[in-house]
Amino acid sequence: MNNMTMHARTRSQQRGIPPMIVDLLLQFGSEKQQNGGTVYYFDRRARRNLDAYAGGIMPGLDKWLGTCVVLGSNNKVVTTYFRDMRIKQK
Repeated sequence: MNNMTMHARTRSQQRGIPPMIVDLLLQFGSEKQQNGGTVYYFDRRARRNLDAYAGGIMPGLDKWLGTCVVLGSNNKVVTTYFRDMRIKQK
């Protein structure tokens, strides 16, 4: 993946988050503006869209449905992480 910072690559590797999950999050994930960046995550709507796209492989993706990706103002992935709390909507 070309649009990741070195920090994001390192964190993804350390946390075992495959590049495919980052791509799926950026394509199907819901987004929230936060601290000058954009956080992408799988909520109920995003999971439905992903299920419609991925269909049969969804059970294999369950492990990564709690993953978040932070996109900086330069449109590069800044970091990835597993969320431990719900993301609150305004």
